[in-house]
Amino acid sequence: MTSPEPAAVHWAVRMNHRNRVACSAVLAVLVVAQLVDTSAPVAAMVGALAWFGLYPQALYAISRYAPEPMRAETRNMRLDALMLGVWIGLLHFPLWVSLALVISATLHPVIFHGNRGFFESAGLLVAGAMGGALVTGGQVDLSTSLPVTGLSLAYLGYYLVILTRDAYRSASTAVQLRRELRESQRTLSARLEEIERLQAELREQALRDPLTGLHNRRHLDARLPELLAQAHKAVEPLSVLLLDIDHFKQVNDVHGHQAGDEALRHVARLIARHTRSADLVCRYGGEEFVVVLPGVATAQAAERADTLRTALEATPARFGALVLPLTASFGVAGVTDEARHPDRLIGAADKALYEAKAQGRNRVVLASQGEAPLPSV
Repeated sequence: MTSPEPAAVHWAVRMNHRNRVACSAVLAVLVVAQLVDTSAPVAAMVGALAWFGLYPQALYAISRYAPEPMRAETRNMRLDALMLGVWIGLLHFPLWVSLALVISATLHPVIFHGNRGFFESAGLLVAGAMGGALVTGGQVDLSTSLPVTGLSLAYLGYYLVILTRDAYRSASTAVQLRRELRESQRTLSARLEEIERLQAELREQALRDPLTGLHNRRHLDARLPELLAQAHKAVEPLSVLLLDIDHFKQVNDVHGHQAGDEALRHVARLIARHTRSADLVCRYGGEEFVVVLPGVATAQAAERADTLRTALEATPARFGALVLPLTASFGVAGVTDEARHPDRLIGAADKALYEAKAQGRNRVVLASQGEAPLPSV
């Protein structure tokens, strides 16, 4: 049976363990050198070596298997300050050794906890030094030999190199993370723009007739009330053309539905060429099309309808080798007091279209003005 893989070690635990091991090795040499200078017993030297060898491993085990490694490591850094203070007191406060230990005990917590880390570690350092001094009877000897002073300065330089390296790595990691974050934000923004574009396309497709590319009846039902309200507010005319391709069923029956589809596309293209960008052009259903003309009175609308009728008559559709002559009948209605409602306006144009067919097709008929008025809308 395969044993489970150990959990990943927290980055702070790994970093501090590496630094403790490296610094403890140099501190062991420094402390033993100071003990030799003060003619301390051999047992004290052995104890110092054992302490600095085991101490980093013990703290590493505590942090690695703690439920909250970062919190455990914070406690360990406080213990570092306390124990370094104890060593200062035990060594009788040698000046250069004390300076090296004070700096190494107080600077590192600043990286993790800022000013609070400095003052906490400084307070623990003082408490540890007082405790160590009590153990040795409160003796104070600030002198250090030249070798110990050199070792102290070497340790201090070594510690600062380690601290600078960690700060550089942290800064590099932060820069990389910010770079990755910016890249992720750009990617996310691009994806959001693509999603918005696709959503807009889907909304547009829902309002378009897939065969002709014109707007469909759903769009007409949504836009015509708005255009009527705008015309009423601006006191401007608005007209509607409703056209139906003459004898379209014969095109399908004789030449097939593909030919009929091409005929519808041909009519749609021709209408688009003869309308303004402000006009609303829709496939109304089957072979019927609607053109809404804002700002155009019925007389001009009838003229435009006849221009469109003439162009369609003069421009047959083509499907392969087939030439399909086409004509259309038009009903024209404008906004009046009686035809201000969308349904009534379309109904008036439809009635005029029916009259155009009854009169023989391929013609334009204006709606009569005698519609019964609707209630106010």
